[in-house]
Amino acid sequence: MTTSAEPTAKATSSLVVSTYKVCAWCGKPIVGTAFEKHHWLIKRSHVPRRRFKAINVLINVVPLHHICHQQYGQTKEMYLHCLGLVGTVFGKDAVWEWEERFYGKDDQCDAEE
Repeated sequence: MTTSAEPTAKATSSLVVSTYKVCAWCGKPIVGTAFEKHHWLIKRSHVPRRRFKAINVLINVVPLHHICHQQYGQTKEMYLHCLGLVGTVFGKDAVWEWEERFYGKDDQCDAEE
């Protein structure tokens, strides 16, 4: 599964669904608006509010069914499922490069928002 979407594109609901198409946990299709956006690699609670835009990007946000999010949202297993899905779409190297860039070059990430 690959996409033409940019990994750093703003994670709007419609772009998240059209990019990933399935729940990161259970792998079943996302239908309509019956899903939640999950910040999986860099959590909102781990960054100051001024950086929220920088983490609300496709490579960091995956769709989850509500029940999957509720039951498994903050687990190591969820992290691994998300890495698998995002890695399939964008490549695992892109994930690590984005994370390194986010933490290593704050000013550059902020400038591109």
